[in-house]
Amino acid sequence: MSIFKKTICLLLLTAICIGLVACGGKEIASKPDSSSDTTSYREPYDSGKEEVVEYVDTDGEFDSAEVDWEGPEGYVIVVPAGNTEAKKSATTLQGYFARQKVTLQIVSDKTAEVEKEILIGKTNRSDSKKDLKENQLEVKVVGKKLVFCGGHDVTVDSAVKKYTRFDYKKGKANTYALDTDFSTTLSYAGLEDYKYVWGDEFEEAEYDDINWTKWGFTHSMTGTNEIQTTQGRECTDIGDGRLKLFAINTYNIENTKVRYIVPWATSHRETMNFVYGYAEIRARVPFFKGAWPSYWGGSACDIRNGDGTRFDAYHTEIDVFEIFGSDNTVTPNLHKWYEKFDYAGTYGISENHTQWAGGRGYYKFTNDQDPTHEYHLYGFEWTPTEMSMWVDGEKYNTFDISKSWDKDSSMQGFNEPSYLMFNNHVFSEDSSFKPNTVTDNVDMLPAEYFIDWYRVYQKKDGKSKIYINETPTREDRPVLEDKSVRR
Repeated sequence: MSIFKKTICLLLLTAICIGLVACGGKEIASKPDSSSDTTSYREPYDSGKEEVVEYVDTDGEFDSAEVDWEGPEGYVIVVPAGNTEAKKSATTLQGYFARQKVTLQIVSDKTAEVEKEILIGKTNRSDSKKDLKENQLEVKVVGKKLVFCGGHDVTVDSAVKKYTRFDYKKGKANTYALDTDFSTTLSYAGLEDYKYVWGDEFEEAEYDDINWTKWGFTHSMTGTNEIQTTQGRECTDIGDGRLKLFAINTYNIENTKVRYIVPWATSHRETMNFVYGYAEIRARVPFFKGAWPSYWGGSACDIRNGDGTRFDAYHTEIDVFEIFGSDNTVTPNLHKWYEKFDYAGTYGISENHTQWAGGRGYYKFTNDQDPTHEYHLYGFEWTPTEMSMWVDGEKYNTFDISKSWDKDSSMQGFNEPSYLMFNNHVFSEDSSFKPNTVTDNVDMLPAEYFIDWYRVYQKKDGKSKIYINETPTREDRPVLEDKSVRR
């Protein structure tokens, strides 16, 4: 390096140091965010001790140890006989090793025990740990065996999928023991009788697709000249144990009108429909001017296998929440979209659509909260007479679905099978509905909507129903596209 260049570098370093002193010596810490190819810069939390720095978003991180292990060559994967969920977990692990050109067979624990085994769940082998609580998981090496343990099929699966997020090293295994927040019951007052029936912890590794036996794409919100919708990985991805939805700022030299790219909805429309229950997500949701993320759904497609005739006079829209470009407010709503009945012509109004006409509650985060960078719980409770919305275990709004709000007295649609989904949209200058726009707020993009898990609970009351289709007919799949378009 020339003397001139060295002098310039020294001057720059001196200027930076002076700038930090002028700012009170408080340096902004940076932490890579694997959700994109960019680095996320955020003010660190400081408890008053200089050595203590906590980042806002530490989800997906956990302590582990790398230990010696003779596998995986020559091993078999053992699952409890008849446990289909453990078999699915085993298939995930089998695929992980297959990518390393290692082929492993999956067998039940009814087979004779051999020395080189990978145990999944509560097998009859003595090395499988069977006394863990339902929220606990553990991965360990016992002798020559690699053992995945959990107190429930969900935590066993989480243990396996967390393992697939590690880089493969021949002759090494990663071990860990964790207490999660998973529970088969709810502790909220009035919901104690609900039991876990379906969900997704989104534990897949980044190179995996989402679980197509549980999710698909729904083109539920249209684009504009400025907004392009996509199924691509640049807007819908998996990583760090989360479903990640991005609304991004972009520049398309072939179509300069396009300014934003947003994802199609991720939904269980064709994989799971349900009637009554409590559905909750743990999520980090974007709250800022121009952002339009949502957790919503409505009338389902027919996967009931002949169990009843689909009601189609109108289809419902259930908005568990929409964030209308607010920095603190969660907005719920209900809608009817008339199909076979000409509501507009019958009652002399402008469109075949109505929405809740009475007062509805909103949820506002407090001034000391930052929901854009914090994870919160967003819940939807559904009974034969009510639909209620929750935030962080607090029921803040209830819709009475026993009485119609419009001129059509029928509320049958709100007692029919439904599904839910997640959107991460924006308001642009050419949006037909725009309480505000993201135009002057593009520095906040990409808008990040991260969903840690989705869990559905129901009562055994003879009224609640769930319909599951693990072989959906839709062929929508994410296109592997370059993530560099995120800005």
